[in-house]
Order: sequence, then structure tokens, then C-alpha cells
Amino acid sequence: MIWQTGRLGARPLWIGVNEGDVLRNHSAHRIARRTGTVLAATGLALSLTGPAWAGTLNSYLHEVMVGFESSSWEHTGRASTVIHFTGCSLPGATFKDTTVELTRARPVLPDISQGQKTFSACKNGGTSKGDWGARERNSRYYFTIKKINGGGGNLRMNVKTVKVTY
Repeated sequence: MIWQTGRLGARPLWIGVNEGDVLRNHSAHRIARRTGTVLAATGLALSLTGPAWAGTLNSYLHEVMVGFESSSWEHTGRASTVIHFTGCSLPGATFKDTTVELTRARPVLPDISQGQKTFSACKNGGTSKGDWGARERNSRYYFTIKKINGGGGNLRMNVKTVKVTY
């Protein structure tokens, strides 16, 4: 059994065998043993890398509204969490700013806001950067669009490039 983690916590991820495929017990045991060895070696190699656990996510936003939540990521290292928006625009309107909130996701208890930053330099192809500093390790985070041009409404925002480093 492999465990898959997500915003709602860990749950088992079952990998099935196609109907008609037959594995003898000793073959399954040998495959499991080899898989375990490979996973252990990979885990050891990754544990020796230290700060290389810092991650980067690259994406974009297309016609998102106030309340939009990003996908979550797991912060496992000691690096700061920084969100970059490049090329912010509004179809049919002038982009002024957007307010972004970083949130720590918790599986059972309510999520915890880590604070908000207002991005205004991303208009006209520029880049806005919000640095939330070092976050709690081994926790999941996501961002939410809290305001567009200072409020809610029906504005739909585009961001050409979203980069999250953590």
C-alpha cells in the first residue's frame, strides 16, 4: 500500500493489477522487496541533500476571481516561502493590484492564515514578489486571491507567470 497525501490528510493509494494478470506470491514478494530497496535508497539519497528540498512551482492564472485557491504544496525545508506574479491583467479593465493570502492547510483543524500581501508591480509585464519568510516545516500551504483592484466584484484576473519558491 502506498500513502498519498493531500489537503485532507494521508489516505491509502491502491495500485491494482489488470484483470488476467497473475503474480505468484514469491514474485510479488520479490517485487515488493526490490521496490522497498529502491525506495529506501532514494530516501537516503534525498535525505543527504539537505537544502535541496527547497521547491519551486511554476504556473499561471487565467480569469480567476476573488476567492480563488491555488493547489497546495508541502513545505519541507528551511527556505522562505515567496510568491511571484508576473504580467497581471484584467480583460476589459485596468489592473491596479491584487491581495494574496498565504494559508497553512491543516487536515482536521481550521486552516491558519499566514498573512496577506498586496501585489501591484506585476502590471504591464512587471513582477510582484511577496516573501512570507520561513514557514513551519512538513506543512502544506496554498494561496488565495483575497482582493482584485481593492475589492471583490466580478473582475477576472490573469497572471502570465506564477512562481512559488519554498
